[in-house]
Amino acid sequence: MLFSHPRLAILGTGRYAPEKIILNSHFEGRDLYNYDGLGNRVGEEVRLTDEKILKQTGIRERRESGKDEWPSDMAYYAAVRALESAGIKAEELTGIILATVTELANFASGAQKLQEWLNATNVKLTYDFQDACAGFPEALMQADSRALRLPGYYLAGASETLTKIVQHDDVNSDLFSDLAGFVVLGPATTGRGV
Repeated sequence: MLFSHPRLAILGTGRYAPEKIILNSHFEGRDLYNYDGLGNRVGEEVRLTDEKILKQTGIRERRESGKDEWPSDMAYYAAVRALESAGIKAEELTGIILATVTELANFASGAQKLQEWLNATNVKLTYDFQDACAGFPEALMQADSRALRLPGYYLAGASETLTKIVQHDDVNSDLFSDLAGFVVLGPATTGRGV
């Protein structure tokens, strides 16, 4: 058997998307550039069209957070929905794990803010970790690993406000969006899980 512990399974899901929608037309007619690893422009300017973005990325629209809206704020709404979906109360949680590279401050962490805002009084571990693109699956794996020593229910997910940090004339700026997604994980009863 590959795993000797009962794995966690997804019991409920929740998401949050800011109201402001940025369509592909936002990028049309703008001078966009490629950048090297040091932040220097390389090559000629690039022009994108709605059709080109859709063909290359499959993206039609993305979301942009409000001026005072940060990952922990968005995570709260996604977390509430995940808890409701799972039928689990916040005080039943063992851990809260948040993947984000854009939280406003490192202390208190976004996960600690969630613990307070949700009134998750019995949580034994709570932390953020920095992992943008692979953050959500990594949060699932970390919760599954933590459950070896601290069994119970976990709130795990990712929340980013990448539009606040992306260089808006970068040719790849059309890829970034602001969103939050969370799951509630609990002991798997079918032998299947994360």
